Amino acid sequence: MRILSVSEYWPKLHLELPIGERPLFTTFRWSRKGKDLFVCETIQIVYKSRSKQRKVLGIAEIVGKEPRRIFDATLGDYPVLTNEEAVADGFDVDWDMIGWLDKTYGIRRLLNEPMNKLTLSWRGKAK
Repeated sequence: MRILSVSEYWPKLHLELPIGERPLFTTFRWSRKGKDLFVCETIQIVYKSRSKQRKVLGIAEIVGKEPRRIFDATLGDYPVLTNEEAVADGFDVDWDMIGWLDKTYGIRRLLNEPMNKLTLSWRGKAK
């Protein structure tokens, strides 16, 4: 089972609720050449997967995958990231998300690659 790592205990994860009562949540990830995540895949959600604070938060299934471009003038027909999507992802506004992506990955990637908006559904606790 593959891992999807999160760097914060985002409110969108609703970790205060029992697994069966948690709503769907979304996250944005770059495509991975040759090993991209796909709809119906079951994955492990892990907090800080490469640190001593590592904690498995649960098992989720990818129930939706939609490409998004970051800027309006690039990458053809893909829908543009909306402010509502950025806020749902945990940022105050879309420009905060774009600034974080630019700082982390660089403007070249933002202009040349779409991101995948993944919708996930909690399925259970980690074993």
